[in-house]
Amino acid sequence: MVFSIFRSLLFALILITTVVSQSFAYEVVQVCARYLNSNKAYTVEAQVYDGGDLNRRTNSFNYDYFSTYVVIFWAQGQATVIDMGSLIGGTIGPFGARGTDQQGRPWEVREGHLFCF
Repeated sequence: MVFSIFRSLLFALILITTVVSQSFAYEVVQVCARYLNSNKAYTVEAQVYDGGDLNRRTNSFNYDYFSTYVVIFWAQGQATVIDMGSLIGGTIGPFGARGTDQQGRPWEVREGHLFCF
């Protein structure tokens, strides 16, 4: 009886661990993304990942595990991935932070969209 309960608990733990390790953690936020080369600002929805999650999501090792990434999907198959570096708490915040996209172009991204200019 005790062995049967232990075996059931062990199976449940393995199942939960497998499901959790396969999931992707990201946050969806409204942001003001300003492209610094043209100073044009965009109010968009973005997904915020840490590098490890983005590597798992893309099946690659292209992203730094200690960085935070903002991914903006403009249209089907068109996205900008902005490396925000190591942010405190992994959040962008209302004051924003600067980062660079995959071509090295500078961006400033902040949460919220009420004052996006």
